[in-house]
Amino acid sequence: MNSKLKILLITLVFGSIGSYSYSQILDSPRDGVFEEINLPDKKPLPYYPVREADVVWKKRIWRKIDLRQKMNQPFYYPKEPQNGMKNFISVLLDALREGTLTAYDANSDDQFLVPMTFQEISEKLVTTDSIPVFIGDSEVVDHYEVEENEFDASTVKEIKIKEDWFFDKQRSIMDVRILGICPVRSVIDDETTGAGHKEN
Repeated sequence: MNSKLKILLITLVFGSIGSYSYSQILDSPRDGVFEEINLPDKKPLPYYPVREADVVWKKRIWRKIDLRQKMNQPFYYPKEPQNGMKNFISVLLDALREGTLTAYDANSDDQFLVPMTFQEISEKLVTTDSIPVFIGDSEVVDHYEVEENEFDASTVKEIKIKEDWFFDKQRSIMDVRILGICPVRSVIDDETTGAGHKEN
């Protein structure tokens, strides 16, 4: 009797495992070698604390990352969020919306003295176009209609990064601290009909 009960229990266990794995296969196809279940929960690593007395040399630089270069395209794609993946600009905007990052006005200076709210950022990112409305079939303009365009993350082609490089004698290494990130998007100048850059 005990052997029959054991066989029945083993059959039930393997049957439930098989049905569970079968139901998981039917839920959604896997897009990759493994399930990236921990990706949204990953936290950034904190910087190692540095004392001023340990810094024997430092230099401030502005680095430019061109997102059109092949090695930088993981920052640019996907243009629209898909399968839990977002481009770098979308991640920045989500952090600004949540309040985990603080934005500063890029037109004032690079000292980060004028903070901006997410509402102010949203207003700056929206562009407007003046569309002419003609009288009948003629080429005479009756009036202009203003059309608002939502922000397109794919217009950001470059990222400027403010960094401090320094040598830490306590750890005997050259290290870097990122102080600021400035997205640069491509805009069309209506007056000269030429492309330009705008820092946000």
